[in-house]
Amino acid sequence: MTALEFVDFITDSLRAKIYYVLVKETEMRSVYAYFTSEHYVLDANLTRLKNECSIIIDLALKSGIANQFSKGLFKQFTTSLNFKHQVLSSVVKEYILNLKEIKEELFDNDPFKLNTKNGIYCYITGEIRKQTKEDYFFNITTANFIPGYNERPEIFINWIKNQITEQNITVWGNSELDIDSKVENFLEILGYLFTGCTYQKYIFFLLGKSNTSKSTFLEFLGYLLGSYYGILPIKGLMYKRTGDPNVRPELVDQRKKRLLISSEPDPHDVLDASIFKILTGNDGASFKKSHSDNIYYHPKCKIVVSSNYLPKVSNTTDDSQLSRFVVMEFMNPIPNDKQDLNFLNKLKEETTANQIFTFILSYSMKYAKNYFEKKMPIHNEFKQDFAKYLLQQKDPISMFWKDKIIVSSIQSSFYKWKSRDLYLYFLEYLRLLKYEEEVTQMKFFKRFSEIAEQHEFVHKTTISYTKEACYSGIMIKGVDFLTHGLTSFSGEIKSKYTFDE
Repeated sequence: MTALEFVDFITDSLRAKIYYVLVKETEMRSVYAYFTSEHYVLDANLTRLKNECSIIIDLALKSGIANQFSKGLFKQFTTSLNFKHQVLSSVVKEYILNLKEIKEELFDNDPFKLNTKNGIYCYITGEIRKQTKEDYFFNITTANFIPGYNERPEIFINWIKNQITEQNITVWGNSELDIDSKVENFLEILGYLFTGCTYQKYIFFLLGKSNTSKSTFLEFLGYLLGSYYGILPIKGLMYKRTGDPNVRPELVDQRKKRLLISSEPDPHDVLDASIFKILTGNDGASFKKSHSDNIYYHPKCKIVVSSNYLPKVSNTTDDSQLSRFVVMEFMNPIPNDKQDLNFLNKLKEETTANQIFTFILSYSMKYAKNYFEKKMPIHNEFKQDFAKYLLQQKDPISMFWKDKIIVSSIQSSFYKWKSRDLYLYFLEYLRLLKYEEEVTQMKFFKRFSEIAEQHEFVHKTTISYTKEACYSGIMIKGVDFLTHGLTSFSGEIKSKYTFDE
């Protein structure tokens, strides 16, 4: 490569980079790492690359193109390169003066390509190659892809298995999936999250109580993905009661990400169906910052909301809303005395992180191939419907059902729970939670019945002489039904409404 060819390569590649910096001032320091990265040097040395970058930056500043962002930071960045050179200025000046001709859509445009730390990964072939001048990538991963690696990192798989399985028993009765199949499908979901595809039109929820390592898990995924990962304030997804609904600066700023994490919503907030349908669909999106024009783009991100419960939605009878929900649960809180405070650092160790990253990408490749065969990668157990949605709410009656009720296939008339006895167990549950707000019998009966109606094996009958509702097909965790709950015979619960923990 001649000197002129090298300058041509560098300027053609980096002019696009500078243009994107003009759009996103906050990424200046990431761009410095890009400019000085040996990954983009080819056969030239790092000093030469700094020299050429210095020329480009200097010309950009002088031409006024850099006025859109902080000149102070820009000068500091230029000074750090500490080089002035005039001989090649005319060669790169043409590129600088035509920066605005490069369209933002060129960056990270291919959903089946990923700019990893050691090259461009193709999801279709599962192979990695060097970057060329035709590649426009703004983001780059932290982890390296390991060609030829086909092992299963046990530290990662065991962590997932421990958190998403709970003796294979759920509020729906026996799980449709055995433990290994459930873990496998969970890994397929992770593979989809790492692509730039939104073809499946899903929004993801990672639910779980405190100390279930939700935050650790998402932080680790973000570490692997590097600048492809971003934080999305939850207000960006919520219904706006006032103002222009298109003014969502948090969505504009994160439009080039592939994985966006949102935190727990406020109990009174309502998820804006129109917004998450746009972000999870195949069509373009158009949002803006305050006092600016709309920016049109095609989302490449998957959104994961980390929370203890599902947010409210505007219309629970609209199948097109709940059918887009994919719910992953971390079920097992880790006691404080058993928490490994160094666990995240162990995962981030370079060799371990690269192995897990490569392992997840193998599922991304699996999804990419399945996409062309029109196969859906997510099992129904992770998908949402109205019955499941009711149990993921934060109201205490839904929490009681989820924590203490097990659906059973036993349909004998002997095994019936009177609604008033269930209510007394519910009060004991609230006492243990130290829940202070009053929940009336009427409110409990109405909500409990609403949830029960969604279950095939739960039957509601009415005692003729008292008109009291009874339920069969359920068990209460921590209660021995044979000694405490034969309400058809005893008429009262002998346990004095306490749970055997």
